[in-house]
Amino acid sequence: MFPRPLFGSHLKRRAVSKEPDSLMKSAPLLTPRMHSGATAAQAALGGAWRMKHLFIALICVLVVCLQAQASEKPSATLHLASELANSSIQSQLDQVIREFAANNATIPGVAVFVDQHRHHFTWAGAVGFADPQNKTPLTAEHPIRIASVTKTFVAAAVLRLVEQRRMHLDRSVDHYLSTDSLTTLRKGNYRTARMTVRHLLTHRAGLVDYYENQTFMQLAAENPQRRWTRAEQLTYAVEAGQPLFAPGAGYHYSDTGYILLGEIMERRTGTSLGAALRQLIGYSRLNMHSTWHESIEPEPRALLPRAHQFEGKRDIYNIDPSIDLYGGGGLVSTVGDMARFMQGLFGGKVFTRPETLEIMVSAPKGEKTSHYRMGIAVKEIAGIKVYLHNGYWGTSAAFAPSLNLAIGISVGQHEAQTDPLLESVIKVFQGGVNTRN
Repeated sequence: MFPRPLFGSHLKRRAVSKEPDSLMKSAPLLTPRMHSGATAAQAALGGAWRMKHLFIALICVLVVCLQAQASEKPSATLHLASELANSSIQSQLDQVIREFAANNATIPGVAVFVDQHRHHFTWAGAVGFADPQNKTPLTAEHPIRIASVTKTFVAAAVLRLVEQRRMHLDRSVDHYLSTDSLTTLRKGNYRTARMTVRHLLTHRAGLVDYYENQTFMQLAAENPQRRWTRAEQLTYAVEAGQPLFAPGAGYHYSDTGYILLGEIMERRTGTSLGAALRQLIGYSRLNMHSTWHESIEPEPRALLPRAHQFEGKRDIYNIDPSIDLYGGGGLVSTVGDMARFMQGLFGGKVFTRPETLEIMVSAPKGEKTSHYRMGIAVKEIAGIKVYLHNGYWGTSAAFAPSLNLAIGISVGQHEAQTDPLLESVIKVFQGGVNTRN
């Protein structure tokens, strides 16, 4: 089962000319000899001027009416175009998830949520089953175990503590971990004095992943209901082998570093990891009402049952969550909440300072080819930069800055790759969602 892969303008009325009246007032007086004839001619001339005046006024009114009508038509046309464009986008997304499901026979169902906040466009879709055995249709509102996508939440919360000056990225873990955890690490020859919070966040601490311990994996397979502790998992990591490299000298994806970050957060906040994530990230502020730390926090009310997820043919629904609970994984969420989190993260609603996000997504010093940042990876997908994290049980949370597009995905199957689906969704939006919606 493990170790896991990384986954209108203003119109002005035209003034009516007063020129005929002024000309009449300035016309020379007629001689008495021609008085009677002049009077008739003058009247005729005045009538002609008044007719011209009326004609000009009617022309002006007609012009104004035509201009007003013309100014309304583009607005109505654009609104209609907006509806048609978005209807086309929705149809294409429906087709994308149906084709992906049809081409991947092992997946129970596909759920996708997209949020292009800048354009006020959201869409949710799902096909397949939340519970294949009972033929329960899957929806985008079904909660799922998001597995390693949890790491992005943990990294964001750690950086919030850094913003609050309650932690420092480059301070040794000796300042933050419990005596028991430090003792365990040192027994495994880890030089904890040189291991920093930054190293843990970027998988550069040289830690062996506890999933690489075959004894642990065998015990987990034999007793899927066993309740594991963080301390046990740290011990299995240390027993799996010597440090892979000195802190900062390499990269190795390891859940062990994130269970240590989970411990640090609990110690710095004085609360459970779930409560710390909720408060530091601000679930309510981001409209995330379907996310919780499984078995640690109470499940929110009025939610649908959790969807079944698979490793091959094995249904992992009843596996105790403690196998992946203490920071490397552990959150249950929905595709909608994952997308809202990513939109909030990159939209300036999680951090108080813009430079914090820049720290999170920047490559470590001296590693120009590195793809993993702090709890998030960067890839080129469909020709554009995408920040994302994948989860073992077929989940993915992503954000494409050039499109201002956040995406949450669940395919319910470890063996199915989510990146091809993510690419297909992005390509739909590269055609352009109407910006006037």
